[in-house]
Amino acid sequence: MVNLGYPACNTRTEGDDIASRSYRRTSSSFSWSLLALTLAALILGACGNSTTTGTTPKQTTNSSATVTLANVKKTPTNPSLVATTLPEAGCSFGGIRQSMSGAISGCYRIPNLRPGTYWLSVDQGINQRGANATIQGFPTTNAQGNSGPHVLLSLAPSNGPPGSVITIHGQVSGNLSPLPSYANFCWAGCEVGLQYDGVPLSWSGTHNFVASLTLPSGPWIARNNDLPAYPKIGSYEVSVQCLVSFRGCGLGSSEGKTNFSITSNPPSSKQILKLSAKGVYPGQVVKIAGSVPLVNIIGSNQSFVYQFNMTPKAISTYHLIKYKKSGNQAAFVDLGAIKVKVDAAAFLSSYPLKSPTNPQLGGLLAIAINQSLPGVVLGCTQSGITELNHGTRSNIPVSTLGSLLGSPSFGPHVCSTVVDYKTSSGQLLVAAGFSSQNSSSAGPPFMLVPVITSNLGKSWSQIPTPSGLAPSSFDGFAQNTNGISVFFNTASNNLAVETTTNAKDWITGSLKCTQSGGCVRFGGVTYGNCAMNGSSQSLLFSKSSTATLKQIPWPSSVNACFESELFKSGSNRYLLSGSSSYSLRISSNGGANWEVVSGVPSLPGLPPYVSSNSPETILPNGSLIEYSPNNALYLLSRQLKWCKVGTQSTLKNVGPYLVPGRKNVYFEQYLKSGTTLGFLSDSKIHCSR
Repeated sequence: MVNLGYPACNTRTEGDDIASRSYRRTSSSFSWSLLALTLAALILGACGNSTTTGTTPKQTTNSSATVTLANVKKTPTNPSLVATTLPEAGCSFGGIRQSMSGAISGCYRIPNLRPGTYWLSVDQGINQRGANATIQGFPTTNAQGNSGPHVLLSLAPSNGPPGSVITIHGQVSGNLSPLPSYANFCWAGCEVGLQYDGVPLSWSGTHNFVASLTLPSGPWIARNNDLPAYPKIGSYEVSVQCLVSFRGCGLGSSEGKTNFSITSNPPSSKQILKLSAKGVYPGQVVKIAGSVPLVNIIGSNQSFVYQFNMTPKAISTYHLIKYKKSGNQAAFVDLGAIKVKVDAAAFLSSYPLKSPTNPQLGGLLAIAINQSLPGVVLGCTQSGITELNHGTRSNIPVSTLGSLLGSPSFGPHVCSTVVDYKTSSGQLLVAAGFSSQNSSSAGPPFMLVPVITSNLGKSWSQIPTPSGLAPSSFDGFAQNTNGISVFFNTASNNLAVETTTNAKDWITGSLKCTQSGGCVRFGGVTYGNCAMNGSSQSLLFSKSSTATLKQIPWPSSVNACFESELFKSGSNRYLLSGSSSYSLRISSNGGANWEVVSGVPSLPGLPPYVSSNSPETILPNGSLIEYSPNNALYLLSRQLKWCKVGTQSTLKNVGPYLVPGRKNVYFEQYLKSGTTLGFLSDSKIHCSR
C-alpha cells in the first residue's frame, strides 16, 4: 500500500490539512476541471511518468474571520480535548491508503461545517475511455489510426486466486525507438476494466520485455456501466497499451492481450466506511477505515486514491455523479458513504469580547504600527516610505538605495515590508525589504533585500546576513520586539534571528517572547506565488518567555498572502485567518492547542463557507470589520449580521491588509498614481442608516 491521497501541504500553505481537503463539489465545472487533471495524470503516466500523488482540489472556505461583540462558550463535551494532530488521533500517516483488496485507511480533518448531519465518502474521479472519450474530444488512436505495434503476451502463472502476483512476458512485433521504460496494463479490458498506469518494464533485447502486476483481490469500477465488478471465478483479459506514447494512448484499445483464470471467489466484503468517532467537531482529526472499490492503479500495485468528501445530502454506499455538459457521462463516484454528526466546537453568544491586546499581524506587512510609538505609522508607497505622525504626512526617501539594489526593472523602488523601532535615546530605526534581482539578469527571479536606516532615509545600509546563509534567506521581520528583529531561513528550515537596537551591532540568536508567561508568535515567511499556492508563514509557541519558540502542530502555518492576526482577549488567544477554512480559532492554554469557532457568517452575497480572502481585522473595541471584493467595508453587528459601513467614498481598491491603530484603521490603497497609505477613523466605522 502507498499514501496517494495527500500532496505535501505546503502547496496550500495553511498548515490546516493532513488529509484530503475537498468536502464539497460546488459546480459541475469544478468537478470537470478536477477530472481533466486526473486524465492528464493518467496520460502522463502512460507516457512513462508515473505519478503517486492524488490531485486535491481547492477546498471551499468560510469567509469572515472573527466575530464582533461575541464571546465563545464551550459545548457540554470539551472540544479542547479532541484530536487536532496526527499523533493525537493515533495516526501514523496523513492521507488515504488503499490495498489491492479495496481495504482503505486514512486520517481526515473535519472541515469547518455547520453543526448537523453529513455523509462522508471516498470521492473518486472517473475518466472516460473508448467511445466516451472520443465523444468528449480525446483521441484514442495515433495518427496511423492504431495504438501501436502488435504485442504477444504470456503470463506466469496463467491462473490463480484473486490477488495473485503475475509476471507478464511481452514480445513486440515492431521496432521501438527508444525502448519505453513504462507502459499501461489493463485488467478485464482497457476500455472497460481496471487500468494500471505507468508499470515499469524490463527489456531483454529490443523486442522482449517483462513486467509484474498484482491482480485485484476485491472489486473495481467497471467503465462499461460505472458499477462495481468482482474478481469471481472465470477468465479475465490482461492487456497492454501505451508502448508507443501519444495523446490519449491510455484511453483506447490495447496492443496485445491474453487471459488469466480466477480459480476461486474472493471473500465477501461490505463496501462501507467506519469512523473512529460518532460525533466530531470542525478541525478534529479522525481515523477512517473500511473498504471501497478500486478505480485506478499506479504502477504494478499502488491504488490511486482521491480524497474524502463530506456532503449534507444523504447518499447511498455507492453514488454515481453525472453531468449533462458531458453527455451525461459519469465524472465522479462516491464510495462507502457513512453518516456523520458534526457538532459545534465552540459557538457564539451575545456576550461582548473584551478589547483585544497583544495584536500581531502576519504576512509581509507593508504597514508598520509599533505599540510603543502611538500615533506613528509607516507605509510602503510609490513615493518611498510614507510616515503618518499624528495625521501629518511626510516621506522617508529611498532614492539612495540604487547602490544597494541596482536600478529597478520598472518604476521606482517600492518596499514590500517595513518595521520600525524607537531606541532608548529617541532615535527612530526603520527597516524595510525591497525587491531586487538575485542574479545579473534584468528579470526574475527576484529576492527581498533587507535594509535599515537610522537617519530617516538620508542613508541606508544592507542588513548583514548571518554567517553561512545566502542573501536570499531573508524571511521577513518580527513585530513588536525589543529592537529590529530579522528572520533568516537556514538550510534545515529553522529560523535564525538577527536583532539590533542601534542599526550597527547585530546579535544572532533565537526569537524570544516579549511578555511574561507563554506566548504565540508569527515566524518567518516561506515565499511562494500568491496567485497559485501562496506563501507560508509559521506559527510559533513557547511555554515561557525564556523557552525556545517552536512551531505549533496545528495550525502550523498561515497563508502570508492574506491577512492573519493573533490577539489576546481575556485569558484566551485568538487566531484570525480569513484565507483558511477555519477562519477563527481559539486557544485556552496560551497557544499550545487550538480549536475552531463555528458559526461566523459569510459576507453578504457569498455562499456559506466560501472565503473572500478579503482584508479584515479586529478593532480596539472588539468589533470585526472586513473589506469585501465589491469595494465595501462591512461591520459585524451585535446581532452577528454584517452591515455596510456608512463611509465608503475613500475605500476603493484597498488591500491586502487592514491594520488597526489606536484610533484609525490603516490600509494600502491602489490609485492610478501608484500605492498610497490610507486610513479611516474608528469613529466613522458604524452601520449605515
